[in-house]
Amino acid sequence: MDKTIKMYNLDKRVLIRTFAQHHTNGVKQLTYVSGFGGHLLSRGFELYVNVWSPENLYGDPYLGQLRGHKHPIVSMDSIKTQPYIITLDNISEIIIWDIRNMYQLQNISSKTTKSMICHGIFCFTKQKFWLYGTRFFEFDKSGEEVEEKDELQLIEEMIP
Repeated sequence: MDKTIKMYNLDKRVLIRTFAQHHTNGVKQLTYVSGFGGHLLSRGFELYVNVWSPENLYGDPYLGQLRGHKHPIVSMDSIKTQPYIITLDNISEIIIWDIRNMYQLQNISSKTTKSMICHGIFCFTKQKFWLYGTRFFEFDKSGEEVEEKDELQLIEEMIP
């Protein structure tokens, strides 16, 4: 896997910026947070998320790391229009971060069994986020679990 992130202008087809030297084994996921200064988040196989400032074209774009997980991170997402980032590790532990100061706001320990391990995060409103895997778990913005849902309940809710 490549350890380098390259940002291109697709209209002009030119390389704008290269982000390198902060992933040890490759990049697995990128997330862009447009509000609050514009941040690019990248995760690989490490226990942290790298935070970049792609709009800073002259200085070092690297801002730092979101550190706090004890196990590899498997997913991350941002709550739209809010300054919060949510990360999930491979034992379903959740950490909610404030991107403005890269501070850990809340740590939600996993109470799931191995058959209920979550594989990803999906944030679609500013009030709720979901964890998905073999089951769906819905959380509100306070980090409280609202309810557990199976696939059929989820589909019925999403279709008006």
